[in-house]
Parts: sequence; C-alpha cells; structure tokens
Amino acid sequence: MDDLLSLKGLITISIASLVSIKALRVNFRVSRDINVEGNGDIVIVNEKLAPTQRSFKLLWQMLVLAIVLTYPVLGLQYNFVLGVLAIIGTPLAVISLIVTVRGYGMSRLSDIFYVIGTALSCWLAICSHLYLANTANSASRIYPTIGYLSENGLPNLGLGATWTGIVLPLMTSCLSVVGFAALLLSLLYFMSAYLTARHFDDSARFLLHYGAMAIVGFLAACDALAAFAFHDFAYIGRLLGSVLTV
Repeated sequence: MDDLLSLKGLITISIASLVSIKALRVNFRVSRDINVEGNGDIVIVNEKLAPTQRSFKLLWQMLVLAIVLTYPVLGLQYNFVLGVLAIIGTPLAVISLIVTVRGYGMSRLSDIFYVIGTALSCWLAICSHLYLANTANSASRIYPTIGYLSENGLPNLGLGATWTGIVLPLMTSCLSVVGFAALLLSLLYFMSAYLTARHFDDSARFLLHYGAMAIVGFLAACDALAAFAFHDFAYIGRLLGSVLTV
C-alpha cells in the first residue's frame, strides 16, 4: 500500500486512468455519431472509432516488443505497474461496461465477458506478486549472459554443466519474460476490449482466448512451465494453491 501511495504509484494510476477515461469518452461520443449505409441491409459504420481501434492494434504490437526487450532491465518497475493495474483494472472494466451499455444500449451487455476476463487477469496478477520478484531477478541476467555467449560462443555439447548453468537458465528466463508480457497484455486487452463491438459468441470467444493467454502467461511468468520440465511438482502445487486460496 505504501508503494501504491508513493509518487510512482500515483503517476501509474493517473496515466492508466486518463487513458481509460479518454478511450471511454471517445467510445461514448462516437456512439452518437454513426453512418448507416448498405444495399438492402443496414450496416452501421462507426467511422470515428475506427482510427482509435487501429491505433490500439498498433499499440499492442509495440507493447509486446517493448516489454520483452526492456523487462530484463526494468523488471521491478514492470512488476509494480502490473500490481497497480491488478488493483484498478476490475473497477475500470466495470465503469467501461456501464458507459458502453449506456451509449450503445443493451446489445453491448455481452461486454460483461470483458469484466470477467479483467477480473481473472487481475487475480492472477495479484497471485503472481510473490513470484515475480524472482522473475525480475533472473531476467536481469539475460543481457549479461547473451553478451558472454556472444563473446565466447555456445559451449561444447559435451559440457553438460555449462549448458545447465548458463544456457538453460537463459532459456527459462526468456520464457518467464514472455509469460509476463502475456499476462500483462491479456489484462490490457480485456480492459480495452469494449472499444470493439462484438456479438455474444465473439465476446465469449474473446474471453476464452485471452483468458487462456492470461493463465499460460501466469504459469510461464512464475516459472511453473520450467518447474514442470524439471518435474518440480511441489512448486507447481504451491503456485496453484496461491491461486485457489481465497
């Protein structure tokens, strides 16, 4: 809580809230400014929202690359941002649902799937808190290890100890970073999902798709996949226990 009330916590909350509120204002405003075209059939074209949707698609692509490349350097900061989003994500998703239904009508009630997905991602983010410190610490060695391998080359296949002590930890750390990115982005996907109008079935599929992404990302970020490879089922049991404990 002290971190949340610190300067960086307030800045993070302010930025996340401003982005969400701005998107909500655009979404609500364009709901009243639509064009209807078509030959016999009615097609609703929301022209003003289309650039916003395209910009968010570009944002996701940039975020994936940025997180993967910078997490080894800014791991603790990313962990903090995820922790803040885990706290404010669900309330913002509920507000988004209310504003969207108010602007577009009950046809957008299926957006409640996004609230469920946001709550799932937030809960997984909260449960990952104790494990992500180790993830950030391991990730901090990625670039030094890559530099070492660049200078000295890959070890001989016969040097099993070197592979176990250098290459394998590098691979597991990279997997953890990708998992963290998947968990964080799944949360952001759900929080901004209301920007695109979807039918009930598509909304449900969106929940299943990115919900699975959040779960796999959580497991990878917390080293559960690596633990499974090493048959450390006790670790996996403790991790899953932290999720199921209410």
